Amino acid sequence: MAMRVYSQQEFDEELEKRGCSKTTYMTPDGLSVAWERQDGQHFLVPLFEDGRYPDFILDQIIEANDLPDPPH
Repeated sequence: MAMRVYSQQEFDEELEKRGCSKTTYMTPDGLSVAWERQDGQHFLVPLFEDGRYPDFILDQIIEANDLPDPPH
């Protein structure tokens, strides 16, 4: 199966579907931005210079942060 590549907007929308919201906090090195889960826990998402995110990055973030499946 071919790898899917998300744009920055598509990637953000996938996290938002799972009840997460992007914060304004960026790490001091400017390489990651913080997101907040519905329960108030925060996690970091790396910023890709070209704004393209391979699907495995989304899968890793979902798994590492125990994010729910989006509602149908």
